[in-house]
Amino acid sequence: MKQYFSNIRRHFSVYTYLEEFEEYCEIIESQFDNKIRKFKEMENKVPKEHLDAFWDFYVDEYHDIFVAFPNIHRSSLCISLHTFLEHQLDSISAELQRNYDLKISPEDLKDKGITRSKTYLKKVVGINFPDSAPHWNFITNCNLIRNQFAHNRGILDKSKDNKKIINAISQLGHSYIENDEFIRLEKEFCPKFIEEIKLFLDMLFDEIDIYIKENKSQENPAK
Repeated sequence: MKQYFSNIRRHFSVYTYLEEFEEYCEIIESQFDNKIRKFKEMENKVPKEHLDAFWDFYVDEYHDIFVAFPNIHRSSLCISLHTFLEHQLDSISAELQRNYDLKISPEDLKDKGITRSKTYLKKVVGINFPDSAPHWNFITNCNLIRNQFAHNRGILDKSKDNKKIINAISQLGHSYIENDEFIRLEKEFCPKFIEEIKLFLDMLFDEIDIYIKENKSQENPAK
């Protein structure tokens, strides 16, 4: 007998995890803000004739506070968020396969990552997957950015995918390319990514709820 989800949102606990990501992001970014504020206060106290010596001494710390550490945090969180979403979609696909005794599994498909889950839920399960929503477009653009961080440290090379990445960055906002080479994420990027994942999953869960109700009614037609 098929075991249906009583509450798919609660079943996967996605919002709890996303709230944890959100809180973590706020804490880390606030620490960066505090360090930047203290650094600027220290700089403002230095007499103009001593500024060159100040910068000679603190140039490495400036780079860490303003560039290196924020970029490590934001790129790592971007990768983690994408991995989280990919895992959730894999889990949803596997759960629906088990619940509905589907012969084809997600692993049987040639696609990979979030694209495989989309294909499975849309074409195998038959869910009205919300891939035309702007939230999914945001996520797929983040996928390109995530891959570049994961495989090339966020550095653009002469790859044929560069045009796709540049176009993705122009659509995403809160991100830019520094010196025609380095992908940089601004403070607002990760909170925006978290919000887009929430909105997308809301739409997906709504469609799964509809699918479950329709299949229940087919199994129990009115007599």
